[in-house]
Amino acid sequence: MKHVEKHLKDAGCRCGLCGQRLDSTQALKVHLQTHRRSSRTCDVCGKTFPSIRAQETHLRLHTGEKPFSCPVCGKGFNQKGNMVTHVRVHKAEKPPSQNLRHATDDDQQVAFSCEVGSKEFSKSADLKRHSETHASDGPSAARSRRLKVSLAATHWCKVCGSETHSLTYIYTAYSKEPSTPGLHKFTAMGLLDGRIIDYFDNDHPLKVPKQKWMEEQEDKDYWKKGSDTLKKMMDWFNINIGILMDRMRQNQSDLHTLQWLHGCEAKKEAGGMVFTRGLDMYNYDGKSFLEFDDAHGVWSTANTAAEPTKRKKWDGVLALKDYTKGYLENECCQWMEKFLQKEQEELQKSSLPDPEVFLFTTSSSVNDRVNLNCLATGFYPTDVDLQMTRDGQLLTQLNGLRSSKVRPNHDNTYQRRDTVEILTSDTSEFRCELLHPILEKNILPWHVGDGEGEWNSRR
Repeated sequence: MKHVEKHLKDAGCRCGLCGQRLDSTQALKVHLQTHRRSSRTCDVCGKTFPSIRAQETHLRLHTGEKPFSCPVCGKGFNQKGNMVTHVRVHKAEKPPSQNLRHATDDDQQVAFSCEVGSKEFSKSADLKRHSETHASDGPSAARSRRLKVSLAATHWCKVCGSETHSLTYIYTAYSKEPSTPGLHKFTAMGLLDGRIIDYFDNDHPLKVPKQKWMEEQEDKDYWKKGSDTLKKMMDWFNINIGILMDRMRQNQSDLHTLQWLHGCEAKKEAGGMVFTRGLDMYNYDGKSFLEFDDAHGVWSTANTAAEPTKRKKWDGVLALKDYTKGYLENECCQWMEKFLQKEQEELQKSSLPDPEVFLFTTSSSVNDRVNLNCLATGFYPTDVDLQMTRDGQLLTQLNGLRSSKVRPNHDNTYQRRDTVEILTSDTSEFRCELLHPILEKNILPWHVGDGEGEWNSRR
């Protein structure tokens, strides 16, 4: 939103979020307020919030992010208030024997915990009363809140055309072979805009391409060197997960996890990729362990178990900080630009099918209404516009229009769905248009049926 507001004085009065053109700068300012209100709506479950900060806090329920950690046992929480309440368990408010037992067994910290919001209660009656606050959302909403969302799509400004991309690498190591089918003791994968581009695991210790354009990216020496590096990294993880288990006095028979994520985000502009953010963080058993603050060039942690590593080793190694910062801000962006170019070349060579547009209804929570959905899928690149009209009038958020925004498909194309709630008796003509920079308009009209409540669609 802040970036889009920079274009208020530009000629054309075009909204950088939805692409709509306005008559004047003042009209554009008023229009942007509709986006401010919609930006306070959760894209996953549809819940609205009085402020953007409240929406950001709520989003942690979907992502699983827990930025607040207990300074005693390291347990993570998505809200600071929950962490403060939890810390009291460690204090002398309970018999010392209970405190000792709690510090030893993390599963016995709190008797009653809300599975939707992770809020904790000491009495079952308090939990029951709290659970009623979620009842109005319905079971499907509750399930969606528990969903772990890790979707990295391409984002772009429709005024200046700048795109934001990401290149990340994720490494996951277990202390022993996991019993769950499909999981490996060690895995490593690279992701470009959330799509896996290469992969490695301990059962098949070879780094392999996961995209067709990656097969031609480098020669065999590239993949051999990558495999050798990942084998050494696998040994490093095995050693260090053992060190952490000894440091925390954990049982060798239990399953523990050490993860590392590093990479970068950058804007694609006329002169090339421009670095915007660096990522370098370690998690242990799903909780934040160590993180590199790229902006200030320092390591940070809220986990007491990570202090020896931070203070005695990594903080004192200036070369490690310089290398990490240099990789995130320079080398990572160079690889990202190279991968994006190869990906685009492959897509241009391949004959992608024409995008498809579907218009259909889904049930609404109101008896005499339905949700009218316009779904466009299979388009590339991402710079498209999806428009719904009622009797020729463009529908916007002021009319209750909701949008999923652009999301990636599995085949390097993209999709977007717009939805509006209408009366089942509405006799208007609805049209859905996909405005594509390469193809002509793709129009799917939607007409009322024969007056008996049936809806039919035709292109």
